[in-house]
Amino acid sequence: MQHLFDSCFERLGGYLTIPFKQVLENLPLFRGQSVNLATVLIEAGIESETAKMRSQDAIMEIQGALVLVRILDDTAPFNRVIESLPEKLLS
Repeated sequence: MQHLFDSCFERLGGYLTIPFKQVLENLPLFRGQSVNLATVLIEAGIESETAKMRSQDAIMEIQGALVLVRILDDTAPFNRVIESLPEKLLS
């Protein structure tokens, strides 16, 4: 496992000089997805803090599924996440 971890860091090279959090915070895609989804949930009657947590969880699931789609060359993980989101977000 350590070899895999080290290998990933080697491949990232120069990107490690910038904290990962700083990189993601400056990408409108990640910030915008979470904020927009949380806003929709709040408008649907979900409490603000719960909406924020659910939107972050949804983004994690979507992004994780997209990684699996690339690895497996199969859209099933993404489709499964998308199908389950309405119930998870609004329950």
